[in-house]
Amino acid sequence: MFIAGDAGEGNSNMDTLRNRFRQPKRVMKVRYTGSQNTYVKYNTEAVTWMVHKTTAVDSMMTFLKVGNMEFPANEEAMKPLFQDIMNEHVEISRDGKKRWTHAPNKPDDGLHALIFGWIALQIAMRKLDLGSYIV
Repeated sequence: MFIAGDAGEGNSNMDTLRNRFRQPKRVMKVRYTGSQNTYVKYNTEAVTWMVHKTTAVDSMMTFLKVGNMEFPANEEAMKPLFQDIMNEHVEISRDGKKRWTHAPNKPDDGLHALIFGWIALQIAMRKLDLGSYIV
């Protein structure tokens, strides 16, 4: 069993879970970054998985676009998740850098929960090669 969650906004909650389950490596802290050259890197000092946000969102969006993920058939129950995914959009800065973002009044939490779970699966399988997930 793995639990993956946000090490940014949800950092204190993740610490609570780690203390409760007494298995820090099974409670995976995930923190987005834009400043590293790799998709995923483990920070031993922070006991946190550092994930390049643009790469992670790009990969998830491609994964969804090509239909490599199945969701429960209950459309009404899935509507909030799908709306969160659709709230995300790309902005290009003046210096040409790509950034995924959303309007402040349109949440994207479901998308990032999906990404964190997907990253936890990749880590658990020891298969962080994104190319093998995209057909």
